[in-house]
Amino acid sequence: MTREEVLESAAKIIKDCFPELANETFTEDTKLSDYENIDSMGYVLIITKLEGIFDSRIPEEKWNSLTSMKELIDAVIEYKQ
Repeated sequence: MTREEVLESAAKIIKDCFPELANETFTEDTKLSDYENIDSMGYVLIITKLEGIFDSRIPEEKWNSLTSMKELIDAVIEYKQ
């Protein structure tokens, strides 16, 4: 798994789950907290889908601290099973 693969998967999940963001460009610098459409349930959905794709288990207590794509990518890679 590469950082780019995680980024691409996260962007696809976001665009699929939040069609109003379909034209957005997501980079590691993207702050997910800037998108009002992505609420706490949206975060849970994104994280759990990424965990399933990459066989990663991010501790729930870390979820609230994942506010940027970089932090999300780092967590997926760090907690790979």
